Amino acid sequence: MSSTLALIKRSVFFAVLGILTSAAISEAKKSRTGTRISILKYDGQSIYGGMVKAYTAPINWEKKEVLRVWLVIAGLGLIFLFDESLSKWFIKQEKKALPFLKDFGWYYGSPENHYAINGGFYLYGFFAKNESVRKAGVLLISSTMASGLLQTIVKTLVGRARPLRNEGKLSFKPFSKENSYYSFPSGHSILSFTTAYAIGTQFNNPIYRFIFYAFGSIAPFSRLWAGAHWVSDATTSICLSIPIVNAIDQYLRVERNYDTGVDI
Repeated sequence: MSSTLALIKRSVFFAVLGILTSAAISEAKKSRTGTRISILKYDGQSIYGGMVKAYTAPINWEKKEVLRVWLVIAGLGLIFLFDESLSKWFIKQEKKALPFLKDFGWYYGSPENHYAINGGFYLYGFFAKNESVRKAGVLLISSTMASGLLQTIVKTLVGRARPLRNEGKLSFKPFSKENSYYSFPSGHSILSFTTAYAIGTQFNNPIYRFIFYAFGSIAPFSRLWAGAHWVSDATTSICLSIPIVNAIDQYLRVERNYDTGVDI
């Protein structure tokens, strides 16, 4: 049943992706000046360049940024020490959690749903000729693709067992094909918080930023309640999201002339 549901979800995702792509190409062909084609090409190059920048940014980090990374690593190490007790506590809270929050965290953090939403966000800006939304869409797509690819590679290399396997926090099986060994980092957490953080950066008002950050934290909590990840998994995902978005956002603004943001 679960495999059938997964197949249906993938089919719907690729069908929607195909329709959106066809619509984008059709819209571009209607342009008499070729401007729309140029925009698609420029945005595509920016998405690719943003992903490259996200992975190469650490090369140019200054001392203060390196120090900040070591402080974060130290904090994650401290969380790792208490992973098992923290996980047990979160799993106990699962019965108290609102079903809506649990379901939302799962579906919103799922890759196929996530990429479809972000792609639709960009295409809305493209078709409606809303520059702010389109440019924000470029940041969303490049950030989630960069973070999504990174977490896929890392979780395969690390092969950490999920809490629900009851093997403890130090159980690892690198290159395993079993999903139950894909605990570190949390894919749902990194995708949902990357999007929330990317949108939050578009606002100068700290209240709006807080709202989006809180929104992006629902998926991490839902995964902790379900025993699908350790606290250090979810926390690491959030810590990875922030520098990825910051690096791409700066790249788009400085090197690609994407003047984004909402002054409220």
